[in-house]
Parts: sequence; structure tokens; C-alpha cells
Amino acid sequence: MAMALPSHRRPFISIPTLHSPRINPSTRISCLSTPSNSTDAVELKSSKKEYSPGVVDDIFLKVFRSKMAQEIGWDSKKPGYDGLIEVAHQIMVGRSNSEATQAAVRILRSLFPPLLLELYKMLISPIAGGKMAAEMVG
Repeated sequence: MAMALPSHRRPFISIPTLHSPRINPSTRISCLSTPSNSTDAVELKSSKKEYSPGVVDDIFLKVFRSKMAQEIGWDSKKPGYDGLIEVAHQIMVGRSNSEATQAAVRILRSLFPPLLLELYKMLISPIAGGKMAAEMVG
């Protein structure tokens, strides 16, 4: 004997089968989660250290930003990461996806010595049939 669901309860997820061409407009999808223990969340948060950038991070940020600014001939007046994001946005403005990708590749290639790029190409070329290495190194 099959047990019937009470009329006030609805199934959690109702997905139409491949054989039904229409989705019932009254179908609802519900997701339930179990409440978490708040002390566990506090312990997890307190055990994580907040990242603070150091000298090396600042150097890499400045070098990368200067290469981006050289590419477009403009630099933001905003300091730090906010300025980097503004410069990155300007690289994409008024360009097609292909042009923006080519500019990004030029910038990334300018950051590494040619010998390192060749080594990268040898190591990465087997991945995805060489598409990634070909786009990055040329």
C-alpha cells in the first residue's frame, strides 16, 4: 500500500522527465539547509588569519600595473589594487574580446624572460592539445 503525502507538503525538487515537453508552471523548487552551530562558525572564522600584503606583493602589483599602463598609454590616479582594477577595465573598454585577450597576452608575456616562456611552453603544451600554451607563448 502506497503512502500518500499530505496535501500541504510539496516535493523538495520536481524535475520534468525527458519525455515531458512542458514544465508545469506551478512547479516549485525548494532547497533546505540544516542550521549550523554558531560556535563552529565562530571557531572557523577565528582560526583563519587575515591576509595582509607584503613588500613582494607591492612590487608585483606595481610591475604588473606599469606593464598594463604601458599597453594602453594611461594609468589611474587611484593607488594600489583599486587603480590596478581601473587600468584593467580601461584595457577592455572599446576593444573586442579578441583584442582585449591579445593585449592581456602581450602584458603577461612582457613580465617573463623569453627562456622562462619557452620552458612554460614545453611543460604546458601537452595540456588541452597545446591550445593554452599556443595562446600564451605564441
